[in-house]
Amino acid sequence: MTLDPALGTVLGAAIGAIAGGSGGLLAVWWQARFAKYQQKLELEKEERRLRLQYVHPLRSATVEFHERALVLERWFADPQEKARLLEWIGRIKDDQAFRHGPQFFLDCNGVYTFAMNTLHITARFLAHAVRARTETPFRDLNREFSDRLTQALYRVRAELNDNGYGIYEQLQDNIGNRMLEGGSVKTYEQFCRSVADDADFPWYLRVIDYYLDIDGRRRENMPKVREALADLKDLL
Repeated sequence: MTLDPALGTVLGAAIGAIAGGSGGLLAVWWQARFAKYQQKLELEKEERRLRLQYVHPLRSATVEFHERALVLERWFADPQEKARLLEWIGRIKDDQAFRHGPQFFLDCNGVYTFAMNTLHITARFLAHAVRARTETPFRDLNREFSDRLTQALYRVRAELNDNGYGIYEQLQDNIGNRMLEGGSVKTYEQFCRSVADDADFPWYLRVIDYYLDIDGRRRENMPKVREALADLKDLL
């Protein structure tokens, strides 16, 4: 929102007229009020820009992850569905020849789509989360919102860590940073190619192990992750 140039001209003329007479103090008051109004408009404009840059992408990733967490709750509670998911993710982790072969990319768009998409949704969320948490873009513009956002992100971070049985907090940042390419987050295709690349693959091992549920904790942990994501979603 910007001030109408015509209104600015009228106000300037009025202020000049007042200043030329006996209303000097009133003119100063009007000038200060006008400057304060302009400053408010600039701050609002900057906050809208930062919300487009940080909040909107983070909200999209949060909503998507929250919806997937709902599905995963059911999958981890159902022995057959859990076994199917673990079989898919286990092969992605352990079968290097499969990852290097042409069938891998076909299956990323077929039978392995749910597993790979789950990994991508999680990694994508971590990318947006690490940006918002480390860059604190609203710290000087809206300190209350900035603090609440940081607290909500730390809660999700803690639930994903799962007392050391999940995705370690430091590795959440590494995964998120690995997902960022030139300021944008990797697409699903780029992520699949990254997983197939031996140089990139080790950086995603912990998110893969998280869903392999080696310690048998996902059934109890996923509802907590979902609740933390719901709180973050409501804030955004």
